[in-house]
Amino acid sequence: MSIRRWIENAKPKLVFCGHIHEHKGVAKFNETLIVKVPPANKKEGVLVEFEDLDNVIVRFVQLG
Repeated sequence: MSIRRWIENAKPKLVFCGHIHEHKGVAKFNETLIVKVPPANKKEGVLVEFEDLDNVIVRFVQLG
């Protein structure tokens, strides 16, 4: 099953994904917030804060 089909069926509020050589980012697909985690070799991470289930704050941060 593809990730897209799983998201369509499961309808999660939040999905994290990543790939070693792609860029970071945030997107919305229907009601699902998708966070693309940056590559670890760039010394970046993601901080996600939940104010409630409908209000999520995503920040990309420098590590180290």
